[in-house]
Amino acid sequence: MQNAIRSRPQKEGLVGFMADQGASALEKDGQRGDVLTKMVSSFDRMLELLEEWSSFRTWVIVWPLDSKMDVDKTKRLLKLARGHLQSGGKLVTVWPSINEKNAPKWKELMDLWSALDSALERIDNGNQVFKATNLITVEGRLYIEASSPEGSGQFFTSHVGAGVPKYVYEAARKKAVGAMLPPLPDYRFVTSRTMSPEEPGMSAKGPRPPFKREIPDERSTGFLA
Repeated sequence: MQNAIRSRPQKEGLVGFMADQGASALEKDGQRGDVLTKMVSSFDRMLELLEEWSSFRTWVIVWPLDSKMDVDKTKRLLKLARGHLQSGGKLVTVWPSINEKNAPKWKELMDLWSALDSALERIDNGNQVFKATNLITVEGRLYIEASSPEGSGQFFTSHVGAGVPKYVYEAARKKAVGAMLPPLPDYRFVTSRTMSPEEPGMSAKGPRPPFKREIPDERSTGFLA
């Protein structure tokens, strides 16, 4: 049995990132490097994507803020996950980021997400399932480990944009080291290949002047948004 597990081929293909709030912009961008992001807000949508992503090498699943998860859906999830693992794939589970707005529902779903994590860990016999979440509850108070994905909501207050799923992915990548997730490329800083150096405002002759970084005043006590 152990020899069969060790001899499993490493699955190739893309990394599928199922993100929650704020991921619509990343989804519109399409594939970034080896990572394809989809916004998922329900377990039904999650299961649909897992079937579509059967050829992907790694699934990064942010559990949705959805209470509609029953026995049949759980069995379907485990069946898909088992097939993925047996073919050499890896799976990373992440709890969604918590903020003031979603905190009540988030806390209601903690037991469900924890049960799903445990169920997936039980079918993992090859060190292929990774849980990126690390938190404890003491006397009703929630304690989240620094830099954990679920703690990212505190940095974005009530505004949820593409920064949230980006942070969640990078935090999960650093927590689930064994999953060997690739970085999520940021295409905002990539110059378009169709841009011509002859365009107005750009000089095609000679080297460009060095980029100057503004150094903040040491007396400043504010934070950059």
